[in-house]
Amino acid sequence: MNGNSVHTFVSTVELVGLIGKSNYRLLDLRTYSKYVRAHISGSIHIDNNIFVEQNEDGINVIPNCERISSYLASKGINSNDTLILVDDVFNLNCSLAAWTLHYFGFKNVVLVDGAFSKWETEKGDLKSIKVETNTDTYLPKCPECDSLNLKLDSAQGDFLCINCESIVGDSYIDQSGKWSIYLKEQQRNQTERGNFSLNQLDDSILISKDEIMMYLNSDEFIFVDNRSEYAMLLDQQGGNIPRAVHLWYLDLFEEHPDYFIVKKADELTEELEIRGIAKDKTIIVYCESAPQSALVYLVLKELEYPDVRLYLAGYDEWRLNCGFL
Repeated sequence: MNGNSVHTFVSTVELVGLIGKSNYRLLDLRTYSKYVRAHISGSIHIDNNIFVEQNEDGINVIPNCERISSYLASKGINSNDTLILVDDVFNLNCSLAAWTLHYFGFKNVVLVDGAFSKWETEKGDLKSIKVETNTDTYLPKCPECDSLNLKLDSAQGDFLCINCESIVGDSYIDQSGKWSIYLKEQQRNQTERGNFSLNQLDDSILISKDEIMMYLNSDEFIFVDNRSEYAMLLDQQGGNIPRAVHLWYLDLFEEHPDYFIVKKADELTEELEIRGIAKDKTIIVYCESAPQSALVYLVLKELEYPDVRLYLAGYDEWRLNCGFL
């Protein structure tokens, strides 16, 4: 894998051959309630909030590296694993998670092209893997934040909220038979702790507001707005970053009745060339906050664009500080 090309998508057909292989981990970043109702056999639920952090103004910032490492290790994930991420229809949770892992130097991560919705659609044809369902399980909520994403601390015998780290006490536990089923399932699903760690930063894929201000008039930089035209029109203050090229993130995907998949490379190349998004330039992608542009970043890296940077704070920050430009 060179610096220009990063393999970022696997098809559902490829996924069949990867599930169950050693050092491949399928991570489901949908909500826990959706995971409980139906998930791909062998997948591990991951709280996507672990990859999101905001400052006091509600602007995205780089999340805590040590917290991510510890959380993934607690799920039995190791540093030499290849992570396969799956999400709902658009893979937006996965895209930001993948970009974040790239930023912390971990590149062995791919997304399921077409997401969980494509897998569901095709599961009748992919009979070697079954979609597990569980509709009877009792789901306790965290009393502090209402999160369903709880983890059993087997050493202490307590349930911890992954989202806010609160302890779910006995007074909040339903002692019904369904709770007993839930408890037994959680105990059975406890995995040996992995050795996953993140220990380096790749600042070359991130850009700040101040850096954008420096390069606004440079012909070597192309700014790409990945918001929809509708979202841009709804923006109360309107506008975008000066000289930005518009490329809605869904323009890079082929639409099917129940899912979206990445367009073929030649179609993508033509789409990008029409907009003047050239490989010999530094490409800055941004949207409202980050997930849509993180997905565009992954597509561009798959197409061997050498220098693609994400404006993580996005137009949320730009509107607040630079909307006058």
